[in-house]
Amino acid sequence: MLRLILIIMALGAVILGFDWLMKQPGNVTIEFPGFVIEPTLAQLAIFFLFLAILSIFCWSLFRFIVSGPEAFSMFLSTRREKQGLDALRTGLVAIGTGDTRLADSMARKAHNLLGPQPLTQLLDAQTALARQDYPEAIAAFETMRAGTETHIIGLNGLFEIAVAKGELKAAYALAEEAFEASPNLKWAGFAVMEGRAAAHEWELAITALQALKKHNHVTKVEALHLKSVLLTAHASELELEEPSKALKLAEDAHSLAPGLVPAAVIAGRIASGRNDVSKAKRIIERCWKKMPHPDLAEIYAYARSADSASDRVKRIKTLINKRAGHAEAPVVLARIAIESGDYQEARKALAMIDDADITKRICALHAQLEDADGNNEGKVREWLARAMKAPVDPAWVADGVIKNEWIAQSPITGKIGVFEWKIPQQPEGANLTISAEKASGILDKLPILDYGLQDEPDLKEGEILEIEAKDDQQAS
Repeated sequence: MLRLILIIMALGAVILGFDWLMKQPGNVTIEFPGFVIEPTLAQLAIFFLFLAILSIFCWSLFRFIVSGPEAFSMFLSTRREKQGLDALRTGLVAIGTGDTRLADSMARKAHNLLGPQPLTQLLDAQTALARQDYPEAIAAFETMRAGTETHIIGLNGLFEIAVAKGELKAAYALAEEAFEASPNLKWAGFAVMEGRAAAHEWELAITALQALKKHNHVTKVEALHLKSVLLTAHASELELEEPSKALKLAEDAHSLAPGLVPAAVIAGRIASGRNDVSKAKRIIERCWKKMPHPDLAEIYAYARSADSASDRVKRIKTLINKRAGHAEAPVVLARIAIESGDYQEARKALAMIDDADITKRICALHAQLEDADGNNEGKVREWLARAMKAPVDPAWVADGVIKNEWIAQSPITGKIGVFEWKIPQQPEGANLTISAEKASGILDKLPILDYGLQDEPDLKEGEILEIEAKDDQQAS
């Protein structure tokens, strides 16, 4: 609007100026050899105006002739670039929708229009991945890896392919290269931490964790948990060879995460082995309040090797009072009482467990008690039969893998600190199995008395065996 007003004002000024010149008397005399021109002031002004317009036109024509080819080339280049970017956009959308044929066509078109640019190389690689053509995708990412601008993109693509193929060792090596080039990368930081942990380089893994924390890729709580897991794994590795260092690491891990059972177990076990019963009890009790676990109760009961069975019973009763209503301490109490022949105390301990908390392991313990107290084979078979339908016992579970002993990393994904003590998922109709030829041989036939799975290769959730309880008559 302002521009229009200014134009109108300028035109008005020109008109007023010509009107003023038209009203002025007199002529201008211009002499040339052979003739004389005497225009008025208005005619002279019109002439100069026309001359200025003609000069501008000639200059524009000259510029067009000189720079025309370059301008035309720029026009074609801009048009080509626009078409290439449109092809890139269409190709990326096609990959997102799963239209691999269109994505492949757009990738070729973009490559022809734009040449080997980072975006076209990325589209080529993503298109190959969409077609599941891993050799071509790897070649594309390797090309990008060799470039300066696309180095990290290429490493990331190769890393994702290695992870998808389950080649974690190669993935960790790629992550190390990316982490060295750019320590602020979240994916590289996590992979480096996991790779170093897999190589048992625990201190270097903690260094990678510190980089993740520095760049705010993990929260304070997550960082404390991961560090405690790494310290615990290191302590577990050194427990036999360097118990002093292992104890220090386990205590540090316990202070960071009081509810981390493996850290408390290692610290309590080493402390009790050194006859530092008060330290062992303090650590176990602190962890027990947050996460009751059978290993904690076991260490607490046998904290002093010279104790009698009655002393152990008293100690376990103290632990029961720390977390009333939980089944783990009564289970250990019952087992100690059975071993010492105090069957009445064992029955009292098992009576503390609610029916809803009775698992296969507890059923087996009832069967053991009945077998020891009077050799009642009928009761033994009754508890074995009940065990077939009882819930399975908790175990260390992560990514569908069941472990009897805690480990720091998932053997499937390599993630750190993901194992949880919980009841494994059990398909409908599946049963935990134990075979017993005779009820009187129950003590030697029930591995579930060891608080979990036997030390065998990893099981998957749902790979549960079947209990067969056969009496003597059926066997005969």
